[in-house]
Amino acid sequence: VRTKNFTWTIGGNFTKNENEVTKLAPGVDQFSVEAAFTGIGSYAIVGQPYGAVFGTKWQRNDAGQLVIGANGLPLRATEEGFLGNPYPDWTAGVNSLLSYKGLSLSGLLDIRQGGILWNGTLARLHRIGKTQESADGRDKAYIIEGVKADGTANDIPVSSLQYFGTYKGDLGAYAVENAIQDGSWIRLREVTLSYTLPKINKYLKGITVYATGRNLWLSTDYQGVDPETSLTGAGSSIGGFDYFNMPGARSYIVGLRTNF
Repeated sequence: VRTKNFTWTIGGNFTKNENEVTKLAPGVDQFSVEAAFTGIGSYAIVGQPYGAVFGTKWQRNDAGQLVIGANGLPLRATEEGFLGNPYPDWTAGVNSLLSYKGLSLSGLLDIRQGGILWNGTLARLHRIGKTQESADGRDKAYIIEGVKADGTANDIPVSSLQYFGTYKGDLGAYAVENAIQDGSWIRLREVTLSYTLPKINKYLKGITVYATGRNLWLSTDYQGVDPETSLTGAGSSIGGFDYFNMPGARSYIVGLRTNF
């Protein structure tokens, strides 16, 4: 949109990537890409996306209900299973620039849809009673939804210590599937406000004063510090693991540019 003194420009991009491991070396069924912790890791397995996350799971009946043991806690499956794809279904970005005479305002909206994360941080905090949920649930009895071995609905209560320690947390025979969460987000990646003074003289053609803010706003259902976090570091091709990772930084920049 353009008038004599006003301009508004909007741009965007959309990216979708699908991958599948189609073949491994003869005699190799799978190999570990990232071994994060005991009970969870990323693998290359034929028929699965590269880096698929596999780990311990709960036993379930044919209807998908948890199978509860005599102690009131779910039984862990004997074999590890597929927990999800760490890569997003798609990503997108929307940028906007508004200009009025010498004043400009620009922003970048960053969108990620899908992709799982293992929130090991939350599981450990549940275990040691450092989450608000576990604090609110102290001295309560819980009945975990599922079925007993005889097929009847579970009615065996467990203490808050058992519930948050082994079911919600990472104590004993827990299953890491409880800590798998959706990593979708919408974030305001960057906003910049600037003002450019008109040409001053033949030597100083322009002065621009600007202020920039980065990572100013985040909307996500992920319960960790930031779904963009990566335990394996920037050099790894695999994400999806959060174990007391550092959050992304919010930053502010004020600057002056001159044009001679």
